[in-house]
Amino acid sequence: MNYNNACMEVSIILSHLNTNEYNKIPTELIEAIERNKNNEHDFKFDENTELKEQTLLIETKAILYNIYKTRKNKRSNKGVVKKWMRC
Repeated sequence: MNYNNACMEVSIILSHLNTNEYNKIPTELIEAIERNKNNEHDFKFDENTELKEQTLLIETKAILYNIYKTRKNKRSNKGVVKKWMRC
């Protein structure tokens, strides 16, 4: 269940990115997050507080780290997204 709650938190956080940054995230990853998120999970994102200061699940932090890592190494990580997002 934490995984699904983390997907919800990630979905909300990503929705606050500007379009240019959002578009750098692989489509299949966004789709996996949306497919697996728990819509019942109550998470409030505070735009006035830095992300590192917000209360996030450890799984949320892991997913965000992997998104960053995947985006940074986009060419070398093709296919990795599906493995760690349980597609």
